[in-house]
Amino acid sequence: MKISTATLALTTLVLEAQAQSCQPLSTPGNPMLAALKSFVPNVTTLVASFPPTWSSCLGSISPTSFMADIVPAMASQPSCAALPAVLAAPPSNTSTNLWASLNVSVDYCTATVQPVLPCINSVLLPAAVKQLNGNACCSAMVQDFKTAFGDAPDVFLTKLINMASDVICSTQSPGLNGAVSQTCGTAWTQSLTGGDVDASVSTITSRLLTALQVPNNQACAAARGDAFTTTTGQVVSTLFTKPYVPDSCIQPVDTLVSYMRSWPAYKTQGMPQLFENGQCIQGRDITKALGSYSTVYIQLGVTKNQLEGACFHVANGGLGGCAFSTQLTRVAPPMDFSMSATGAKKSNAIASSVTLLALTVVAAILW
Repeated sequence: MKISTATLALTTLVLEAQAQSCQPLSTPGNPMLAALKSFVPNVTTLVASFPPTWSSCLGSISPTSFMADIVPAMASQPSCAALPAVLAAPPSNTSTNLWASLNVSVDYCTATVQPVLPCINSVLLPAAVKQLNGNACCSAMVQDFKTAFGDAPDVFLTKLINMASDVICSTQSPGLNGAVSQTCGTAWTQSLTGGDVDASVSTITSRLLTALQVPNNQACAAARGDAFTTTTGQVVSTLFTKPYVPDSCIQPVDTLVSYMRSWPAYKTQGMPQLFENGQCIQGRDITKALGSYSTVYIQLGVTKNQLEGACFHVANGGLGGCAFSTQLTRVAPPMDFSMSATGAKKSNAIASSVTLLALTVVAAILW
């Protein structure tokens, strides 16, 4: 039986429409979900927390098409040649001691982060953006990003990846114990442990609790290990013990937090107190929100009274002008933090995701 040209054309259109349908990422048998499961742990739980627009976008992207864009681009970019070796590289520090294992060596950053950043910036992210811009199912997610973060996804991810790399792999000169330099990842680990690899969890928790109560105008003193006044009016001189202080390594953290402060989501979420000058979030408001979830205090290593007596603020803004005794060398280039777009009111799902992401970032950088 002969099949007409019109029938073939109609069949092709139907198949293409089915392929382009905006199916959620959680759909059983979704190709992208199957691909993610191979290298992202607990991806199903992670996907369940995505706003619908994100899920529909990612679920509609073909892994095959995505790789077809990435592979040739990587082959043409010399900086991507190091990627396989980086992914297979052993940890920077193989110590069995928790705090000692968090020290990040200069050599490790030089061999991994520095070669990979150009590949991410010039190849991987542009390829991802091509998929987003060419997919009608992703237009809502792109707009959600602009609304929540003030940036399109590619700009947002580029900034976040480069800033996070700076927080860990920027170098501080001179280093401790006669070293020419050390990474900021090491500086922060040593600062929080006081140089004691056997520091107790309660000691670290106490320092973190205090570090999250530093007003903007007291951050320079705190980073140098000098006495400062907390958001509750308490004078503290023992947050960091000299010579184990973050000093100039506070600057990459300031850059990242200042970017987070610029997100429209924080203003619409009613959380500007976390970043704005002279403001803080009362601990009693947090304990009230936690309600009967008493296990949270055990998990955090704090008591309810400790939280209620605190007023939380993430220090940021202008720390590049502090007088430090060490010199900072960043691994990522300077960036423009002006927002590329502003947004109107967004969905509750996006707002929740932004809050979760931001708090995760703050916890990850330990300030």
